[in-house]
Amino acid sequence: DILVAAGALDKRMTEVEEALIQVKAKASEDILNYPVMLSDKLVSLGGMLDQADAAPTQQDYAEFDDLSRQLATELSKWHELVSKDLADLNNLMRKENVSVLSVASAKDVAKEYEE
Repeated sequence: DILVAAGALDKRMTEVEEALIQVKAKASEDILNYPVMLSDKLVSLGGMLDQADAAPTQQDYAEFDDLSRQLATELSKWHELVSKDLADLNNLMRKENVSVLSVASAKDVAKEYEE
């Protein structure tokens, strides 16, 4: 029961991760061999706009809006996974006296990188 639920949760989390970042790229040149994912698209757009000599165009704004909607969709899926699916898995684990899982907040992760 726990293993099946954990496997299903892992699969759904992986789907969100793969929409956000290119998980197959292990070296910087690997990005040439795999599709560009949402995080790279946002970074590229930001870099292009930062170096431009002119104000953003309507196309730039449209692209940003589109990427923002895609990001919002994936973050919504993530929050659903954490608030419902992970909670359900943890309830199963508590019934079996198994230590539960948690997701670190962005603030906690940032603190780790500062140290």
